[in-house]
Amino acid sequence: MMANTESEEPASAMDEAKDKGILSGTNLEHDEAEVTAPVSSAAGSSAPGSLAPQATSIPGGSNDIGPYCTAMDLHRDLFTGQEDLPTVEKLQNGLVVELYDFLKENRMSNMGIARILIKLGGVSANDHKVCNYVKEVVTKYKHIKKNAKGIVQVQKLSSLLDKEFLVLRSKQLKEPDTPRKKKMRAQIAEIKTDNKGVKRKLAGMEGTIEDQRHRLEFLEEELDMRKARQKEIADFSTLQDSFVFLCKKMKQITAEFDPTCQELNAYKKKYEEKEKELLELEKKLVACQGKLQKVNARNVNKRIKRRDESITKLKDDNSELSTLVKELKEDLEQNRNQLSSSKDRVQSMEAHSKHINQSRRKVYDQARYLRRRHTSGADVQDLMDLKERVSFLEKREKELEEVIGLMEDNTIMTFENGRYNDCIRKTIMELLAQNVSLRKVTSVIRTVIKNLTGKNIGRLPSAGTVSRLAVEANHLATIEVALAMKSATPEKALGNCIHGDGTTKHHRKYQNFQVTLPDGTSRTMGLVEMAAGDTEAVMDAFKDRINTLASSLAQLEGGNQEDMYKELVTTVKSTMTDQGATMPQFNDRLRALRQDLLPQVVKQWNQLPGDVQACVSDFGKFFCKMHPLINFAEEVDKALKAFEDITTSGRHAHTLQTSESGATRLIRISSKAFHHRGCDKSGVEDVFSAFLSNACGTKNHLVDYIGNRANILFEGASALYFHVPHIQEFLSMIQNRNNLLLAIEEDINEKLLVAEIRALGIFYIAAIKPLWERIISSGNIFDTNEPLHQLQTKLMVWKEDASPLLAGDSPFNISTGDDISKKLLDSTDAEAEMLTTQALELISCAVLLILQRQCKDQLPGGKYWDLADDVKAAYHNVPSTNMIGERDFAQLDLLVRKKPSARITTLEALIMWTNNKMPEWLDSLSEKERGKYMKAARQCSDDVLRRYAERKKAIKQQKWEALQKASQKRKDLEEKRMKSTADLVNEVVELGGVWTSEQKITEMVGDIESTKSDEQIRRILYTQLLFLQKVLKCQGPSKEHFQLSHQGQPFTRGEMMQHLVDVVKHNNLQTQPQPDPVEAAAIQQRESSAGSSFEYTAPEDQVESFQEQKNKMFKKIEEEKKKRAAIASKQYLDELLLNPELLVGKRIEHVFLIEHVKVWIHGVVTGISSYKTDNLKTLFFIDYEDEDELKEYNLLSDLKKNELIVKD
Repeated sequence: MMANTESEEPASAMDEAKDKGILSGTNLEHDEAEVTAPVSSAAGSSAPGSLAPQATSIPGGSNDIGPYCTAMDLHRDLFTGQEDLPTVEKLQNGLVVELYDFLKENRMSNMGIARILIKLGGVSANDHKVCNYVKEVVTKYKHIKKNAKGIVQVQKLSSLLDKEFLVLRSKQLKEPDTPRKKKMRAQIAEIKTDNKGVKRKLAGMEGTIEDQRHRLEFLEEELDMRKARQKEIADFSTLQDSFVFLCKKMKQITAEFDPTCQELNAYKKKYEEKEKELLELEKKLVACQGKLQKVNARNVNKRIKRRDESITKLKDDNSELSTLVKELKEDLEQNRNQLSSSKDRVQSMEAHSKHINQSRRKVYDQARYLRRRHTSGADVQDLMDLKERVSFLEKREKELEEVIGLMEDNTIMTFENGRYNDCIRKTIMELLAQNVSLRKVTSVIRTVIKNLTGKNIGRLPSAGTVSRLAVEANHLATIEVALAMKSATPEKALGNCIHGDGTTKHHRKYQNFQVTLPDGTSRTMGLVEMAAGDTEAVMDAFKDRINTLASSLAQLEGGNQEDMYKELVTTVKSTMTDQGATMPQFNDRLRALRQDLLPQVVKQWNQLPGDVQACVSDFGKFFCKMHPLINFAEEVDKALKAFEDITTSGRHAHTLQTSESGATRLIRISSKAFHHRGCDKSGVEDVFSAFLSNACGTKNHLVDYIGNRANILFEGASALYFHVPHIQEFLSMIQNRNNLLLAIEEDINEKLLVAEIRALGIFYIAAIKPLWERIISSGNIFDTNEPLHQLQTKLMVWKEDASPLLAGDSPFNISTGDDISKKLLDSTDAEAEMLTTQALELISCAVLLILQRQCKDQLPGGKYWDLADDVKAAYHNVPSTNMIGERDFAQLDLLVRKKPSARITTLEALIMWTNNKMPEWLDSLSEKERGKYMKAARQCSDDVLRRYAERKKAIKQQKWEALQKASQKRKDLEEKRMKSTADLVNEVVELGGVWTSEQKITEMVGDIESTKSDEQIRRILYTQLLFLQKVLKCQGPSKEHFQLSHQGQPFTRGEMMQHLVDVVKHNNLQTQPQPDPVEAAAIQQRESSAGSSFEYTAPEDQVESFQEQKNKMFKKIEEEKKKRAAIASKQYLDELLLNPELLVGKRIEHVFLIEHVKVWIHGVVTGISSYKTDNLKTLFFIDYEDEDELKEYNLLSDLKKNELIVKD
């Protein structure tokens, strides 16, 4: 019935409990509000056949519940009906626990268990109260099982389970409270309070006693050590006396032989004198020996022995003195040399210092003299010059003193007052910014100092400390950027310009920010890792970076971080970004944020005049002019692809199906094969370059695709056209050509692709190259207006007739004297000239389309075209491109490859130190300021690491949440798709199946037209079309065949019928079953690869298709133009809503949908037909061209929907 669980007590205690029949396991489940967990139970009161029965479950097959229940004759069968339950005289807690376990196993609720216990008790009680009593018992039981072990557990369980369980519990009446009891309670409370104090004091005294005990042990150990030391001292007392005697003697010898007091000759003289004395003593000794021979032999022997000992001792002393003299000679010679060298240096420096002091005195005298004279402009200037001279001399004197100190010390100190000094910190930061490895920076410093100065350097930081210094470098760079940004204020005309760009490296999304200051210099603000690349993530990254800057300023200057944040945001007056999906929205949100914060930053904002508020609130949103060049190439590639489809019968037989044009493919694979940064496996650059040098007398002009994004298509085409004959000749010389070279050989012999490449090259030298040169050399964004307008003017001509380009026409002054330009402009055959001209006209259309779309703000009619001088001055610091962001990512790419494990804070610090010229900034500071900033960096390094860890954790959480949302969205879409497909199938079944023939379609429509409306029939036909498209995967002549409407105009019932017939015929559903998609794709691939090369259509057929393609592009350009004009006209809407009569007399262009085609019709507003309460619904009379009668329309509503152009 219930599985036994193991107890956590030791094995011996467990065995003992089991032997006594007290302990076994059971599983008790919590109620609905608790978590189910295995619990053990123990015995309660005694029962027949055991010493102490236990609350347990008997494994399957038995009718017993547990020993307590068995003792009361309660079995499982009694609880099936629950109507005839017996009354138990005394309920015990063990019985309650066993019933709780058993009934919970049978999925009974807590209230049900309580009712059963009430029946067993034979009383009437409250269910909820009994339920709470049961929970209390079970909780105590589980607590004992969890916390108690061994025999203690057994005792506690026995005590608990043997207690009586009272179903009815009444509160006892409180005895009356007497003054004596109150006084006793007060005394007891006071005694308890005193007892607590005594316990605290006792605990303190116990701690003191323990400390004294440890102190006593320490003193005893020290006493033992002292005793041992005294014993050693006593043992060596004689040695000490000898040592003292020798020391005195050494002092005497040293005093006699001091090389600094006497010269070596004095040593020799004393040595000779001692030697003479020794000889005289020896002579006297010989004389005494003769006399002693006549004395007692015993006394003589003793005297002789003492004499020999004295002689031996004197000889030993003499030997030691000789050795000492020799050593002293060597030391004296060395000291003389060092002293001589030091004296020379000191004399030189003293002379120089004396000269400086004399010069300084002269300067002081001159200054004193000038002060006495009457002060004139020249005198003041002389005085200032003299003060500067004095300051320079004092600084020079201090430097010389430091140099003298360094010369005298052979070790350069780097560690002072418990930390590394600022000099070594700054040195390490600079070396890290120069890409010196974190683990090698200290060895580099040591090597350079040793080899260049011959000195040693003191203690250097470990790799962990160097990593910490990188964090400090990050904070220093943050301080520098914050101070630079803070120099601008919202009230000033010029403000900060923010740049931003995003990228992905190794599956991580990064966003960088840069700032161009009012003086035109740029700073890298920071590099932030994000969880996603949408606008919300970019805005959060910007706020996080500004908060970091504000935090550094607040900690440095002691201000409020929130106020600093608001000040920094309001210093931003413009942005320079790309025109992707994210950054324009970011610009709008940044502008809105700044607008909200201005009243909180600018003092007395509400009291400022409206024009002043508008001027301060001005915010410029500018876009990079490098990105249109990239988009030129993409749009041109589409145009050339369409040109190839028009001019030829299809794609090349031996090329893969791709979306790029043949010209783009040929440029790319040629660079891959013939450039040194191309394909290592199939490229032949080395052989090709040798061929060009020896056979053609020229160099390799091809460009590579790596790191070249802006104008690679046009630049690569110009170089490739120059090498077309060279490549053709080179390929004819190679015997074994790989697949890459075979592909180039196939394409480079096609006259159409060669003509397209020539057209791209001519357009490069005429327009793209000079435009790019003017963009990158522009002082600010407004300097690009004129070059862009010049290009626009020429493109308007070239899209109609591009033949002037073949003669070198250009909107700019260009040079065509180089070899590549001459080759591009050389005439060819008539067919090639025609193909080149056609390609140039399509290229002009494509470039004009992108130019007018992405540069509209700086072309005539744009908001930045013709600005007042004061407005231009407000954005004078805005650059023409966002290349600063691309530069930062280039550095990031290098650092990520070199330092793959580096923290983002380290990478950010290295980029900021390199771009912001941090060493120069630190050198420009005073010593006091530099020390202040270095100290702030040390103190805030922990905060930098903490913010990094918090952001890293937040990014992981955001990615997880995004993954969950995407997963749920995918599930929802899949369910929706399956449901829609099922609904679609059901609807088709109800309609009688799929209509797969024109006859059946006509019959089915005829059957239902009497009972269904036209709209219902349209929906039925639409259902059939959807089934063919989504279930049977049928294709249609056009995508409009599967739609209900086109450009807002619904299809009629007849048109929908015809669409269904066209789709059925298009897929040949009348005679053939639907083929398997995989098999059909395989058949199509085999059929398409059976052809050989391009099949050119007849010239007369090309003209019509070519003109049709040009007209499509003309139409796109015109639609874009009308769309911009309609948006510009929308600015009059607010004024017209206030006074609709202002529209009367205006010339307009109104869009109409004629046969599913938008047509703009000119007209004049002649008057107002009827006024409405809502001016937006006012009706006007319009006189349209080619119309005899006046028409009546709601023009203001169309103006709001961008369907009306109002002309001045």
